[in-house]
Amino acid sequence: MKALRSSLPTALAVGAPLALAVLEVFHPHPGDLLALDVHLWLVVHYAQILLFPLSAVAVALLVRGRDDIAAAICRIAMFVFAASCVAFDTAAGVVTGILVDSAQRSGGPDAWRPAIDAVWSHPIVGGSPQGPTAVPRGLRKRSVVARRDRRRRVAQACG
Repeated sequence: MKALRSSLPTALAVGAPLALAVLEVFHPHPGDLLALDVHLWLVVHYAQILLFPLSAVAVALLVRGRDDIAAAICRIAMFVFAASCVAFDTAAGVVTGILVDSAQRSGGPDAWRPAIDAVWSHPIVGGSPQGPTAVPRGLRKRSVVARRDRRRRVAQACG
C-alpha cells in the first residue's frame, strides 16, 4: 500500500500531461465551424476540462517540498493555467460545440452562424490561443528551481 501511495504522484506527474498531449493530437482545427465533427470536438473538449487541471497539479507536484519564490510562482502559474483553461475550454470548446451540434441538427445551420461566431470570435472567451500561456511559464519556473537546487547541492558537496 505504501509503494502504491508513493507511486501515485509520479503516475500523475507523467500520466496527466502525457494524456493531454495524446488528446491534443486529435483536437480538430476547423476552417468552417459548421463543418466540424461535433462528436470528436466535444469528446476532446470535455476531456480537456479534466486534463488541464490534472496537468497543472502534475507540474505543481514537481516543486513539492520546496518553499522558495520560484516554486511559489510555479504553483500560482499552474493555478491560473488550470482556472483559465477550464473556463476557456468550457466557453470556446463546449459551448461552441453545443451550438454547432444544434445548428447541424436544425434545418438551417446558417441561421446559427451569428450565435456561433459571437462565441468563437469573442476577444476573451472565443477561439483565441491566449488562455494556455501559463504552462510554459510554470515549466520555466520549475527549471529555475531545479537549477538552483542543483547549485546548492554542488556547493554543499564541495564546501
